[in-house]
Amino acid sequence: MEKDQSELPLPATYFDLIEKVGSNGKYQKILLVIFALIWYVTGNLLLSTAFLYLNPSFDCSGSGLLTDSCYDYVCSLSPDQWEEYVAADSNKFKSLAN
Repeated sequence: MEKDQSELPLPATYFDLIEKVGSNGKYQKILLVIFALIWYVTGNLLLSTAFLYLNPSFDCSGSGLLTDSCYDYVCSLSPDQWEEYVAADSNKFKSLAN
């Protein structure tokens, strides 16, 4: 006589359950690829914002302006006039913001 589904023994561990259901199948591989793509894109977006929106550092020591007033003063100028106030080392990296 055949055993009814309710009479089958339950898996003892989680790994036994996974083996019974089926592991390393097509569905699991597709999900792995989908989640890997999502994690890759999310990680890049989160880590890249520091570089994408990097503000240039201004050097106003020759003008005698303090840090906050220097930033406000230079930002009020046209971008063509910024070159004399931008620090020399900030020209090494360009971001989307500048």
